[in-house]
Amino acid sequence: MKNIITQYTGLNKSIYYLIFARTVISLGDFSYALITLYLTLKLNITAAEAGIFLTIAALVTAPSSWLGGYLSDQFGRKKVILIGQYLNGFVFLITLFFHNSIVVVYLLIIALFFISLTRTSYISMIVELITGDQERKKGFSLLYLGINVGAGIGPLVTGIFFVEYIEYVLIGIVISNIISTLIIQFFVYETLNKIILKE
Repeated sequence: MKNIITQYTGLNKSIYYLIFARTVISLGDFSYALITLYLTLKLNITAAEAGIFLTIAALVTAPSSWLGGYLSDQFGRKKVILIGQYLNGFVFLITLFFHNSIVVVYLLIIALFFISLTRTSYISMIVELITGDQERKKGFSLLYLGINVGAGIGPLVTGIFFVEYIEYVLIGIVISNIISTLIIQFFVYETLNKIILKE
C-alpha cells in the first residue's frame, strides 16, 4: 500500500488538484447509464427506443470533444473546463424541475455535450504541467486511477438511490460538479503554451 502511494509523489502541486477535481466530477459523470435508467425505469420506454437516445448521446460526444480541444487551444484549458463544468452543473440543476418527463433525457444529452468539452483540456493540462516522460506516465496513471474510482463509486450510489430518490442523485451530481469546478477555479492554473502562473 505504501508503494502504491509513494509512486505518485513528487508531482507538480497543480497536478494533484487537477486530478482530484477530475475524480470528483467523475462521481457524477455517467450520463449514459443515467439516461438508460431514466428511460427504462422511470418512463417505461422500450430497449429499442432507449437505444436511439443512447446513440444520439454517443454521437454528441465526438464533436463536443473536438470542439473542446479547439477552444482550449484558442482560449485556454482552464477556461474551457470551467465553462463546460459550470454549464453541465446548470443543466443538471434544471433537471430537478422535470421529474418523470422525457425532457430530462434531452437535458442529460445536453449535459453530456458540455462535460465532453472538458475532456481534451484535462489531458492537455497533464501534458503541459509535467515535462519528464516518467513523471508524465505517473500523472496519467494517477488521472485514470482517479477517473476509475469516481466512475465506480458514482453509479453504485446511483443504483441504490435511483428508484426512490432520483432528486437526491441529481442534487449529488450538481454538488460534485460545483466542488470540482471550484477546485479548478481556485487551485489549478492555466497551462496553455506551458505558462504556469503559480506552483
